[in-house]
Amino acid sequence: MKSRILSDYSMMPKGEGRSRLVAIDVCDDGPGIDKEELDHLFTPFYTTKSKGTGLGLAICQKIIAEHRGMIRVDSEPGKGTAFTVMLPLVQ
Repeated sequence: MKSRILSDYSMMPKGEGRSRLVAIDVCDDGPGIDKEELDHLFTPFYTTKSKGTGLGLAICQKIIAEHRGMIRVDSEPGKGTAFTVMLPLVQ
């Protein structure tokens, strides 16, 4: 896990509302996630686990959005997955 400050970052088109964000990366070197699964990853009740509820990432995304942030996932099968949470930096 690592964190960093993103300066002069815009979550709006055309550079509107530029601000500073803190980005937190959580990465692994596991099996990765298939493209088909990535498309549904934040969908409530979507799960690939036999005992999962499919609510974990949907709840995470909602909490992050309520704090005016966003979450991004990058994954490559066989190479691992990286989740990046970006939140406005408040000073």
